[in-house]
Amino acid sequence: MDEGKDKKEKKSIYEQVKEGEKERSTLTSTVKKSGQSLIAGVFYYSLPLLSIGIFFTILLAGTVPAIKGIQNSAKDIEQKKVEIADLDNQIASLAELKTLESQMISDLSVIDKIVPSEKTQVAKFVGEISDLAEANKLEESKYESGEQIEKLQEEIEQALEKETAAIINIPATSQYMATFDNIGAFLNALYKKDDFIIVSSLSMQGGEAREYQASRQSARGEKVTIDTNLPYYSWIMKVTFEKYQFSKGFSDYIVRNLVPLDSEPNYEILQYIRDRYS
Repeated sequence: MDEGKDKKEKKSIYEQVKEGEKERSTLTSTVKKSGQSLIAGVFYYSLPLLSIGIFFTILLAGTVPAIKGIQNSAKDIEQKKVEIADLDNQIASLAELKTLESQMISDLSVIDKIVPSEKTQVAKFVGEISDLAEANKLEESKYESGEQIEKLQEEIEQALEKETAAIINIPATSQYMATFDNIGAFLNALYKKDDFIIVSSLSMQGGEAREYQASRQSARGEKVTIDTNLPYYSWIMKVTFEKYQFSKGFSDYIVRNLVPLDSEPNYEILQYIRDRYS
């Protein structure tokens, strides 16, 4: 009986061990399955998060430089706009300068006709004034340039030799005695001449013509003779004319280069020249 009992107990222990191993195997299998499920769950839930992270990483990596590039492009565009505006202003200025140059060339062509370019024209200018005064019955009481033609001519020739003098002016101061009407006729005839002469100064004084003539004759040591043809009352006019003369080697090109771009010409004089001589 004891042997049978021992066999039962051994069998029971064996079965317990076997059951324990079975339970352990089951537990191990369960743990493995749980671990696999956990890993699968982690992969299942982390994969979208990983994908989202990668997406935002790529998005930021591509977007930030693009935004900076857009900002830089915007700055470049603004800078280009400023440069374009400057270029437009320069183009407008060049167009205006081109118009002014064309007008200047036209004005210079007119001036070429009325300003002498030969030294012989100086003496001719002085002589023409004297002839015009005589034709209008003006008595020449004093003629500074006329009395010193040779000296004046020499000074002009020296001035014309100077390369720095593109243009010089030739003054001629005269003093005449005549009636008011004759003086007016003289100035009117001078104005109608096809020439460009500037009256830089003019003064007139009324007086007794015969007395004035007598004082002049006495000052010269001449015998005083009264010209009864002279009017009792007359006018004495002192006038200074100026004539312009181009220097030696003058050219339109030199003049255009000498005129500053920001210079402001006297438009009244320019308009007068255009209307009078064009």
